[in-house]
Amino acid sequence: MSKYGHRTGNWKDSIINKLGGEAAGDAFLRGELKVVWVAKQIIWNLLNFVVTETVSFTARPGDTVSEFFKTRDGLYVWGAFRNLMDSNWLASSIQTIPQTKISYYDLKKSANDFQIQKEFEDNKTPFIFENLGVFLAVLAGLILAQWNNEKEGPLLANGYANLFYVRIGSVVFTVGVDWDSGGRSWDVDAYPRDGIEWGAGRRVFSSNEHLEA
Repeated sequence: MSKYGHRTGNWKDSIINKLGGEAAGDAFLRGELKVVWVAKQIIWNLLNFVVTETVSFTARPGDTVSEFFKTRDGLYVWGAFRNLMDSNWLASSIQTIPQTKISYYDLKKSANDFQIQKEFEDNKTPFIFENLGVFLAVLAGLILAQWNNEKEGPLLANGYANLFYVRIGSVVFTVGVDWDSGGRSWDVDAYPRDGIEWGAGRRVFSSNEHLEA
């Protein structure tokens, strides 16, 4: 009884055709033809990888989430962002993170949140910030490093959105950060993920190192 008797003739024909026909099939059985496995190439259609960077943030005594992420000179925090967190989170201290690697990508063309998510998932690249505490420290570190837009850094400062995907409970939100040249401040907002498209040139941050092909 054949071990693969449940398979149809089409299945067997497909294998022989892939090998290159009957002659190639015979050569394979004689050990004269080898099959080389080729890993699937990682293809990025929407996102262009820029770089992986190490971010650090040292919290000062009394640096609470509420005190840091509030509207003040150089920073405008929208209510939707603060509303992501309950009172316990807002009252908690921001974490100190010595070294955390993040990657960022620029959109090649317009795409919505779900299309961006699919591209990361198709390439088996984790991108969601699963730990809210670490995300807040990363964001604080990025903003402080480019405070008042006095020097270049990972955050785009041309008015285009910098996008982060953050899980809070069972829901993933989009956090957007952009530089307001008129108000001379970094604007921080949060949005539910939906079908709204982000234009080409916007920057998407990932919580992990970039995976090479």
